[in-house]
Amino acid sequence: MHFLKDFNKKIKKKDKIIMEKKNQDNEIKWAPIQLMIQFLLGNRKGIDAKELCNQVFNVPVTLSQKYDGTNVGKDENGEMYGRNKMIGPKESSYQKTDLKCVKAIDAAKMKESFIEATGLDPALIEKFVVYGELMCNPNLYDYTKNGVHGSF
Repeated sequence: MHFLKDFNKKIKKKDKIIMEKKNQDNEIKWAPIQLMIQFLLGNRKGIDAKELCNQVFNVPVTLSQKYDGTNVGKDENGEMYGRNKMIGPKESSYQKTDLKCVKAIDAAKMKESFIEATGLDPALIEKFVVYGELMCNPNLYDYTKNGVHGSF
C-alpha cells in the first residue's frame, strides 16, 4: 500500500508539471530571419560562403498560397509551441484542431538535416523549433473543400 501512495504522488507531480508546461508562455516565438545568412556565414563549419549561398539561394523553389491558420511549432524534444503559450504534451487539439499532423513532425531529424546542409556547429543551436501554420479555420475561404483544414 505504501508503494501505491508513492506512485500516486509521482503521478500527481507529473500531471502538475504537464499542467504547468501547458500554461507557460512561449519564449521561442516565431522570429524574423533576415539575419540568418549572416549568422550561418559567421558560424559555419567546413563550408565556404559561396557554397552556403548556393545551397540557400540556387535551389528549386515551390510557391503556394498564403494560408490563414495559427502559428504552431515543435522542437527536437517533442515540445509544442502555440502562438503565445506552450501546448501540453497530452493535448490532442489546439484551437479546436487535431494535433496529429504536428505530433508527426520529426524536428530532431530536420535539425540533423539542417546541420548537415549548413555545416553549422550543433553546439551553437540552443533550441531548434520547426514552425508551421496549423490550419484551424475550416470555414475560411475554401479550406475544407480543398482538404487543407487540419493540416500543418
